[in-house]
Amino acid sequence: MFLIRTIVGGVTIATLSACTGPSPVPVARAMVYYDRAAFVETLKHDMPAVTGDVVQHGRCEVFVTTPENNVGSQKPCVFALTRETVYVASWNAFGTKYENLMTIPLKGVDQVAYTAFGGMRQVQLTEKKRLLGLAVFNDEATANPEKETKQAFESIKDSGVPEGKSIRGVIFSNALYYSTYSPIYINTRK
Repeated sequence: MFLIRTIVGGVTIATLSACTGPSPVPVARAMVYYDRAAFVETLKHDMPAVTGDVVQHGRCEVFVTTPENNVGSQKPCVFALTRETVYVASWNAFGTKYENLMTIPLKGVDQVAYTAFGGMRQVQLTEKKRLLGLAVFNDEATANPEKETKQAFESIKDSGVPEGKSIRGVIFSNALYYSTYSPIYINTRK
């Protein structure tokens, strides 16, 4: 009887917790503010260096590494693509404004590539000393759609950047490769 009450009680608590628990918010959405209708105006106000007509913008994650490597740093962001430059910005929640994360002049990009692995799609920009992977997300930051990612790839290619091939495939976050080492000491003295 005790076992049955314990099981029924556990199931009831789990069900109520699932119904009343907080709803998860995608990490990129929680960390970077993005309002499609007002984004360009807000970005140009916060970052006066953004010039030219913005042909595409949205939520993203940027991966930064060195050429010929596919493990690097990752940061949630928003991007604005013009015919000459890709602007990548982060969100300063304390100052309630966008801050420049990186400015990528397309004339300095050696090649652009589109690559995919599973559900991850990236536009990769190869420069002389770094490789950038831009993963474009939908407005809710819940999916990495193929259409918008390919649109960014085509826009960059149409700006005169030569198309190339991804050397090592999708760039992964180096956080996946961190491991902790805990030495174990065994005392053998009696």
